[in-house]
Amino acid sequence: MSWRMHDITPLARTRDSGLRWLRSHIGLCIVLVLFVAVARMYALRTPFFETTDELWHFRRIQATLDRELPPGLGFASLAPIAPRADHQPPLYYIVGALLTSPWEVEADPVAYRPNTYAAPGQSEAIGNRNAVIAMTPPRAGGPLSRAVITLRLFSVICAAGALALAYLAFARLMDGNRLLSLAALIAMAFLPGYLVISSGISNMALGFLLLVASGYLALRIADNPQPSARLRWTAAAVALLAALTSWWGWGALLLVGYVLFDASQRMGQRALATTRDLAQQLAAMTAPALGWLAWLVMQGGDEAAPLAGQGAEALDRAGIADLGRVAYRGLFGWLHVPADPIHYATVSVLLVMGLSGLGLWAVRARWRRPDESWRARVRLSCPRFTIAALWAGIGGLLLLFAIAVPAAVPAGAALVPLAPAITLVLVLGLQAWVRRRFAPILLTLLVLAFGLGSFTAPQIYIEPAYAAPPRLDLDDLPYTLAPLDIAMGSELFLLGYRVENPRVQPGEHLDIELYWLARRPMSIDYVTHLTVLGYEGALVASHMAYVGGGVHPTSLWTPGDVVVDRLRLVVDDDARAPTAADVRLSVYADPAEQPVQGVDPHGNRLCPNPSITLISLTPQIRVRYIPEQPMDANLDNEVSLVGYGMSPRVPVEGEDWKIILYWRSEGPLFRDFTVFVHLVDGQGEMVSQIDGPPMQGNYPTSFWTTGEHLRDVHHLAIPDYLPSDEYRLRVGLYEFETGERLLLLDSDPPLDYIAIGPINVP
Repeated sequence: MSWRMHDITPLARTRDSGLRWLRSHIGLCIVLVLFVAVARMYALRTPFFETTDELWHFRRIQATLDRELPPGLGFASLAPIAPRADHQPPLYYIVGALLTSPWEVEADPVAYRPNTYAAPGQSEAIGNRNAVIAMTPPRAGGPLSRAVITLRLFSVICAAGALALAYLAFARLMDGNRLLSLAALIAMAFLPGYLVISSGISNMALGFLLLVASGYLALRIADNPQPSARLRWTAAAVALLAALTSWWGWGALLLVGYVLFDASQRMGQRALATTRDLAQQLAAMTAPALGWLAWLVMQGGDEAAPLAGQGAEALDRAGIADLGRVAYRGLFGWLHVPADPIHYATVSVLLVMGLSGLGLWAVRARWRRPDESWRARVRLSCPRFTIAALWAGIGGLLLLFAIAVPAAVPAGAALVPLAPAITLVLVLGLQAWVRRRFAPILLTLLVLAFGLGSFTAPQIYIEPAYAAPPRLDLDDLPYTLAPLDIAMGSELFLLGYRVENPRVQPGEHLDIELYWLARRPMSIDYVTHLTVLGYEGALVASHMAYVGGGVHPTSLWTPGDVVVDRLRLVVDDDARAPTAADVRLSVYADPAEQPVQGVDPHGNRLCPNPSITLISLTPQIRVRYIPEQPMDANLDNEVSLVGYGMSPRVPVEGEDWKIILYWRSEGPLFRDFTVFVHLVDGQGEMVSQIDGPPMQGNYPTSFWTTGEHLRDVHHLAIPDYLPSDEYRLRVGLYEFETGERLLLLDSDPPLDYIAIGPINVP
């Protein structure tokens, strides 16, 4: 009996110790459970291969097993693996191969193809969000589904482990303050960018877990005057695994290497043995990592496969840095599915408050204890703070490397090594704005700011981005539909369009809905090319995509379907305004060939890119001109001439005379008027004239808005002989179809023109 009691007592002690730990860290347990639930939702609701480079990571895992991808994913085998997957260390892919070895994914009958019109890294675009088109998606419970979901859930588990270790590191840095540690953990766990990275197939989650584990072990070594050999060797082994998993691991090698060297200095009483242990540990860490790096250099670089970083690769360094900043706060899919602006604004406000709070804390510390040294106040002499600063510095260097070499890591993931430092600064800074007793309010604020957006993102952002376009019956067409009735070949029929925002500014986006009718079954996936021509026909926006989007291409349509194709075009920042921009559409069966011939309702053949509508392109800042010669002449309360200018002041025989008219719209105009400028002599006889639309036809009057000021230039041809006389200009507006002129108000007798002059020609 005594023997059995002696055997059970250690188990009971272990159980009691575990229960006490759980009770004291109940907040950590709750956060981890919630994180796993939310990350699992991301993993299950994001379509397969719709996170950055996921297909290429999956292909390398299968290559590690010496297996091929299913025939439907064969396009991934036609080109080299994307550099970001192929040039990563091998450990994650070995683990992934072990996890997926029970399933023969090459036997799964799926049909995928690349979406060549997807826009990774371009969050302004809509439509064609999917990087691959699932013609025949994998069946639930099939080998491919099981393998993909297993790898995604493995990433979730690794990310949860990283959070647990980060919490323990926070607690060490904040002297066991569990509430602030929990606040930092929440800010890190429920940022959508971290959840996205944590729920896809890649080496990032496992690499981050090992990086955080290295940092936590480094803190333990730094806090211990005589760290055990087991602890030091464990840190060295974890750092090596990190270096063999991800490019982040090189930061772990530097961090642990410094800590081991520092520990050897503090354990100087056994200098020879300590030096020998240090040399062995450093060699064990660096030799395999350097060996892998040498092998990688000898392999050389492969060309990027389709979809590998499209869009983002074209950005400059500043663009990559900005994309990474936004992606870390929350960009989904291939970094092109954005959250609402309110989410980014909330996170930005919290970050600003955190940074400013640190400044406030420093001012208070200096004010309250002016005689105490700065080093003593922030306790930088404590080894753990040296480790924290070194961690942040290494993370910053890795971030600069990612910006300088964008092929090494997706934008957004580059900030992940800095996540613990960012969230720690955020929480400590926010704490400075509240009293200690209000710390629970800070925790609640972080839960609302980060948790609410993370919980709702799959339903609000991810699922709608990959949803098939709406399909309607002909009886359900909206009454606001502008009809077109254009037959694009014998299979497609364009019923009409709707423009969400018919007035846009340079740099803004234009949203258009096209309503298509499938007339018969189609074997071709048609492509639309939508262009916007601005001032004098300059191209200011362009968008090419599959009709109906890449989620539901035309080969999947059935006759009678009415499909709503939603497109977004971004207008160039330097587009000239104001102008009436012409929206034109071309349809291709094959983009390498000529467009499909369009036919209007009367049977007339249309040009290759027929115009479907005009929109108003307005300047970002409304301009109010100061005329050379001010005046105020009102034409029927519709348009006023508020001034004019002439160059030169007197016309020159045989040359064009530049007349500048300054108009002000008195109300919304529903007709397009023509401007006339007539030069008459002293007897009222016409000497020269020019009639034409204002602004050379680039901005018809029906686009003018109330109070808008416009500068309208006309060139009047002067005869070769112009006798000396007193001349006048007659200026006005008339409707071209009827010839009816606008009348000058308050004129007696009534006049249908504005007189400018006299102009004396000597």
